Amino acid sequence: MRTIFYLLILFVFLGCKKDQSTEGQVTGTWFFKEGIYGTGGPPTTPIKADPAHPVKLLFRKDGSFFIDELPRLTSFQVRLNEDHYDRYQLLPNNQIRFYSSTNKEEFICDIELGKELKIHQLYCREGCSDFFARKY
Repeated sequence: MRTIFYLLILFVFLGCKKDQSTEGQVTGTWFFKEGIYGTGGPPTTPIKADPAHPVKLLFRKDGSFFIDELPRLTSFQVRLNEDHYDRYQLLPNNQIRFYSSTNKEEFICDIELGKELKIHQLYCREGCSDFFARKY
């Protein structure tokens, strides 16, 4: 009976996956590839990146970030620049919090992290999303 008990405990510990942190996976430079957003209806036609003017999104290890400021290329990029967000925090349930070190504003999005970084805007009912890749 003891053997079964010990085998059960061993199985539980070996079967559990350690929670994978996305902290190290999100840090670094990402390039905007495409944005999808709407104006009250279904998502509009995707807006592709302009190769002549790449939008760079940089997540630093210290929790700060930077995004290139270009003319209204994506609603995500504009919102971050207009509200002077300069910090980020990864949250449970695949979310990221953007916030300002100078005011109390914050902006929370769902994220999917794989070969691309997909940022889904929670305030947008139309499925607004921005897609970034490591290489331009």
